[in-house]
Order: sequence, then structure tokens, then C-alpha cells
Amino acid sequence: MKYLRGSDLVEYISERQSKQVRSLIQSKGTQPALAIIFTNPDHLPSKKYLDLKKERGEELGIKVDIFSISQKEAPQLIGRLAKDPQVHGIILQLPLNEPSETDELIELIPKEKDVDGLTKESLVQPATVGAILWLLAGYNIDLRNKNILIIGQGRLVGLPITIALQDQNLSPKTLDDSNDQKELEAAVKEADVIISAAGSPGLIKSAILKDNQIVIDAGTTEAD
Repeated sequence: MKYLRGSDLVEYISERQSKQVRSLIQSKGTQPALAIIFTNPDHLPSKKYLDLKKERGEELGIKVDIFSISQKEAPQLIGRLAKDPQVHGIILQLPLNEPSETDELIELIPKEKDVDGLTKESLVQPATVGAILWLLAGYNIDLRNKNILIIGQGRLVGLPITIALQDQNLSPKTLDDSNDQKELEAAVKEADVIISAAGSPGLIKSAILKDNQIVIDAGTTEAD
């Protein structure tokens, strides 16, 4: 088994990003600033993501402010941050405490400040999609003429990675974790490249994988 190690690419990507930030500071005279809005304090993975985003941002020279507020305060805060010229990026940390308002709140973020790539007219790719494409490119994996399977069609990973590959004139097969196990196993056995973006632990068993398949697991879940 061969592992695709994202850690091998981190140093290169971080140095590249650091240079971009320094160039912005030198050319614009302003430190890039990111605002993260957090409304779901009981969601432990989100707290971990917040710590990582703040740590990495500050390593790169980006000012990162986290706003822990109630969800009902979010529209007003987004509106204020949208108008603030000193704020260059806005992230609404998902999942929300009340997920039914997700689309409504995300679309309040101006596309120029949507660094998560979630608004309908966003100018950037979602971060995890970019990470998957960087990982494949870093290992010189050519997706042409490959059977590609994407499991999960969530708005954060599954759906946008599907769209990103379709934009490259690829035709990935898509399933979600509601498909029955026989259909899933058959699709896995046919695939050359599998990208799992489902929040279901143990969904893909090692016994149904075959030699030389490329498997990228981008799913997250809470278990103990």
C-alpha cells in the first residue's frame, strides 16, 4: 500500500502562501484579515477546525478574528463585516446550530470575501476541494481515462469536488451514503479513483478494495 502524504506538500504550499501574503502586505500596505463566525459551540470538530485555521493563518501572516455569537446575531455581523474594508475574508463556520438557515446566511457573504468558496458566485474553490486536487497533482496522478467514484454529495466536499472534476471534462460517478451496500461495493470495485466525502465511518471496507486503487478519504464524523 502506498500513502499519499499531504504532509509532504505542506511545506511547499505554506512557503508559497507566505510569499503571497508578504507580497500583499508590501504592495497594499495592509495585513490580510480573516473573520470567522462561529455559532455552534457544542460542535467539537468545529472547535478543532477553528484552532487550526487561526494557527495556520497567523503562521502565514494573516490576522484571524473569531466571532463566537448566537446564530440570530449572524446576519447583522455578516453585514457589518461585509462593509468593513479592513476585513478581506469571511468564513461562516459550518455546521450551524440551525442548519436550515445555512444557504440564507452564506449568501449574505459578498463573493469577494467568500474564502470558503460556498456562495453561488464565489471566486475560489472550497478548501478541501483544493486540497484534494493539490494532493493528486503533487503525486502526478492523471485522472484522464480513469473511473472516478465520489461517495457523498454534501455542499462542503462531495458536490464541489464533483463540479470541479466535471469542469476538467471528467465524468465521475457519484453515490451518497444512502445507497445500499451492494451498489456501493459494486461501484468501489469498478473504480480506479475513489474520493470519499461521506460522514459514515467504516463505509468502505478494506476487503472490497483492490490493488492500485487511489483512495482519498475526506469524510469527517464524530465517534467517541
